[in-house]
Amino acid sequence: MWLWMHLITWVVLLIDLLAGMFITPKRRTPFLMIARLGYVVMIVSGYMLMGVAFNRNPALTVLKLILALAFIGITEMSFATTGEHQFKPNWRWIVLGSAVIVGIIGLVLAQGRPFIHY
Repeated sequence: MWLWMHLITWVVLLIDLLAGMFITPKRRTPFLMIARLGYVVMIVSGYMLMGVAFNRNPALTVLKLILALAFIGITEMSFATTGEHQFKPNWRWIVLGSAVIVGIIGLVLAQGRPFIHY
């Protein structure tokens, strides 16, 4: 259950960030609130999954934890720096790239579950 919650929230967060980056700044607030709610869900579900993941691969678990917190920080900084302006293209790539990297490391850490069953 926690794995599915984590995965679905990650996908929703990625879609929300994509939409929030390309929308006008005046209409960005709902996307920010959804992203922040997604962070909370991801942190809680990640905490629940961390015990199993840490037993499998402690180094990768710590790396994913650090990268996930950095991703949240980068995302919040990018939304804060734009203010009344559009996102700069390099910030878009940094946010999306970090989201994909954290997602890939998460799938490696989960050994491909729920898509691949050993």
